[in-house]
Amino acid sequence: RVEPTELATQLVVQRVYRQAVPAVATGHGTAKPVRTWAAIAEVGGRVTELRPNLRTGIAVKKGEMLLIVDPTDYDLQVRQREADRLQAESELEQLKLNEAADRRSLKIQEELLQVRDDDVKRLETLKMRVAASSSEYDSARAMLLQQSQTVQTLKNSIVTYPAKISAAEALIAITKAKLEEALRNLDRTRIVAPFDGLLADVSLEAGQYVAPGQVLFSVVDTSSVEIEAQFSVSQLAGLLRSTTDAAKTTTAFQEMASQDSPGSETAVAEFSMKDQFEMEKRDPAGIRGLGWSASVTSRSGDLTMTFAGTPIRFVPSLDE
Repeated sequence: RVEPTELATQLVVQRVYRQAVPAVATGHGTAKPVRTWAAIAEVGGRVTELRPNLRTGIAVKKGEMLLIVDPTDYDLQVRQREADRLQAESELEQLKLNEAADRRSLKIQEELLQVRDDDVKRLETLKMRVAASSSEYDSARAMLLQQSQTVQTLKNSIVTYPAKISAAEALIAITKAKLEEALRNLDRTRIVAPFDGLLADVSLEAGQYVAPGQVLFSVVDTSSVEIEAQFSVSQLAGLLRSTTDAAKTTTAFQEMASQDSPGSETAVAEFSMKDQFEMEKRDPAGIRGLGWSASVTSRSGDLTMTFAGTPIRFVPSLDE
């Protein structure tokens, strides 16, 4: 028998220290613009002017003119509405002048009526003294009645002026509303870019007729994009357990736990996804309040691009 001898082996030793390790969740999704504006024709007509090189993928600036629909008919409509408004205002002014004239005439006619009444009374006295004939008295009385009728007609006419003036003012309001509508239609013949972006889905040519409600093209806002990424629930649970803002998260979930079952102590590591959504409802910051950050990577062959992002919300499908 040969007794085994002790063999010495060299080992590499490294001292291990406790340290914080950031929790990471990796998901995949497709980028899409936060804002997309569809250019819809609000008025019908033939396209008379297009922005040069109006094609899909071309960059446009905010306020840049993209398309003009023939404004001739709408310009004529504005002129007609303006003429209607001026005519209605003229009729109102004429009514006010007629009312003032009738009131002055009424004052004169009332004075004349008083004269006729005095004549009748004088002739009545002379008739009783046989100093005036009956025909003279009857003639004066007829003139008095005729003058009374004239005064009453003027009074009836003056009474109707407030209603006529109100109707004229209402007509002016209608003509102004129609004028504003015509001006809006004229303004709608010009389509401008609402923000900086790229053209998309362009299928339009100069001289083409467009109908109200027709989708002409769209503008994609390139200033920011949004990615709806897919993560496993286990990854998100690990992130939630390792949230750096532990104090805020612990307090929020302990508060919910105490409401559900008073006196219980629920650890942060034990909360569920349902609790996360409940906290988001109470906390207006929602997922933003967790202090998470995101790194977005896009790969195409040998090309890799990385962008910084911010998690903003949980989609409803995660709750399911």
